[in-house]
Amino acid sequence: WRSNSGEWFDGKLWIKAQSGTSVPNFFTVLDLCDCFVTGDEDGITFWNYKAQNSIYPTKGRVMNNSDVQPMLCGTEFGSLLVAGASDGQLYIWEGQTLSSIRTAHDRAVTCLLSSQCHSSLISASMDGVIITWNVDLEKQKMFDIKQHQVRPSSDICLVQSLGSYQNEACECNKVVLGSRGNGMYEISTLSSAIKCLKEAHGDFISDATFHPNDENIYATCDDVGTLRIWNHKDSLVMKRMHLKSPLSSLSWSHDGDQILVGCINDSNSVEHTTCCFIIDCNSMDIKWKGTDCKESILNVKFGPKSDMFVLVDDEYKVYIYDNKSRCNHDLYKPKLRVLTNIHKAKIMSIDFSKDSYFIQTSSADYEHIRFNTDDGGIMNLPSQQKNIEWETYTCPFGWHAQGLWPPMSELQSQSQLQSPLPLLSALEPTCVDRSDNGNLLAVGFSNGEVRLYQFPCVSNQAQYRVQRLHVGPVS
Repeated sequence: WRSNSGEWFDGKLWIKAQSGTSVPNFFTVLDLCDCFVTGDEDGITFWNYKAQNSIYPTKGRVMNNSDVQPMLCGTEFGSLLVAGASDGQLYIWEGQTLSSIRTAHDRAVTCLLSSQCHSSLISASMDGVIITWNVDLEKQKMFDIKQHQVRPSSDICLVQSLGSYQNEACECNKVVLGSRGNGMYEISTLSSAIKCLKEAHGDFISDATFHPNDENIYATCDDVGTLRIWNHKDSLVMKRMHLKSPLSSLSWSHDGDQILVGCINDSNSVEHTTCCFIIDCNSMDIKWKGTDCKESILNVKFGPKSDMFVLVDDEYKVYIYDNKSRCNHDLYKPKLRVLTNIHKAKIMSIDFSKDSYFIQTSSADYEHIRFNTDDGGIMNLPSQQKNIEWETYTCPFGWHAQGLWPPMSELQSQSQLQSPLPLLSALEPTCVDRSDNGNLLAVGFSNGEVRLYQFPCVSNQAQYRVQRLHVGPVS
């Protein structure tokens, strides 16, 4: 492309050419020879673009017909081209000929950065190791971001980008790098101090939950197995661990000492036989692994006093565990108390009563079930339910939430379809949560609205406040 202004608004396509059968891994301009370089699975290609209006590719020449590894990154360094390869070595090119190979990293070299005056070079690898090199390409210092106090797991510390702060003598006093795990780190080359500037989940965040006793602390998990505990006030990660299994859901114990983590069943993961973990929040050690369920866990929840917890899997089963041994560190082992298979569709919500004696669940086929935690017996009589006090209320059904739904006469008039399921309107509650003080009920609807009601909401004429915050159903 060419541009008279140096901006994209007047850019015009100048030359184009087929790069080959392999996708280029990197592109860098060599100012000394008026060409640019690409690297791919087949090695290095030099492209001359000054002669006429065309591009001429020339394959890099190697010594003694030696095998060249896939080239992942490269940079101009003085009169040389330095390229990083998948075998962890640096390949040095003079002109268009491979002149030498330097042993650098144990794993693939993913990034290279040269100082502005080409007096020093920085290389980074897939395992989070950074090496500084002098002008003669001799190793100077080595840093490992896995040694940081908030240690990233080995499979998410792959360095994807590099930058540096340079003084007037072109010395790199500080190096900034970005990792595959969406972390940004600053390394002082003088003091060897490593500081985490910012980080986030690199993949789908499957759940987030606040600490029960500290509004500044919350936990998140993702589908690559990373659990993080954050300080909301400083937007920094306090603790982190990798559980080697995709994670789906979280629940804090009532005192904040434990986190219950549900897992997605993945036959390719190391922990594919584990359905859940209980984590000690102080030491970030695994206290217990659950293996009773062989399916993916969709939801987890501790009871009010954490002496009981429940798992819900994607086969519509509910697992209720006795957790009374949580205070006995030597003999800690939760016991499966009840296993029920009542529902016929995905379970959407689950709530404990305040005494942990009852549980209520709702499912995607609009079924609302309440049962006791002793033996899983279903409660069918209204007289059995009217005096139950619920620790949480996330179910869109029941007497406490009946005002969220339009009258049955309105539902029947809107549809003539024959269906075994209830006839529903275009507007229905999709998620519900009661405030901690028990006075308010936040409700998300299928049209993207979020409404705030008084709790309980027993009349469909009840007043509410509303905001249209989403374009689709609120989850």
